Amino acid sequence: MVSISMELKHVKSAEELKVLEDMYWHDSEAVAGLITRFHQDEFPKTINYSGHDYPNVHLLCEIYSGPAKYLELIFVALEKMDLRYLNDIFVRGRVNDLSNIIIVGSNGEEEIIRSAALLYRFLDLNHEDAKNYYRGGKKKSNGVLKSCT
Repeated sequence: MVSISMELKHVKSAEELKVLEDMYWHDSEAVAGLITRFHQDEFPKTINYSGHDYPNVHLLCEIYSGPAKYLELIFVALEKMDLRYLNDIFVRGRVNDLSNIIIVGSNGEEEIIRSAALLYRFLDLNHEDAKNYYRGGKKKSNGVLKSCT
C-alpha cells in the first residue's frame, strides 16, 4: 500500500522501484522542476555518489493514479537524462548493486536516466501550491519554504 508522506522514500531495490513502475503513467506530466547541487540535508546519508559533481533534478509530476495528485521525483547526482523524458514521464528500469537507478525506454534497453539514487514522495497539493512548489529556488514543504541548496 502506498501512502501520502512528506518523508522522502529512497528506492534501493527492484521491489521498491516496482511500486512506481506499477502506477498508471499515461497522461502524467512534469509540472515543475528544480536543479540543485550538493547533498541536501533531507537526502539519505547512504547514497553512493560517483565522486563527480552531478546535479540533483527535482520533478513535480501531476499523476492520475496513486494516493495523491502529485508525485515528487528526485534524481540524485543525475549522470544522464534524455530530455524527451520530460514529455513522457514514467518509471521503468532497474536498480544496481549500489542502489543506482537506471530508467530505461520502452524497449527495455535504451538508458533514459542514470542517477545515484531516486527519491520520491506523494504530495497532496492544490493546483496553486503545485505551480509554486519550487518557487525562487526554494521548495515548499509542509507550508514552509526552505532552501534546497
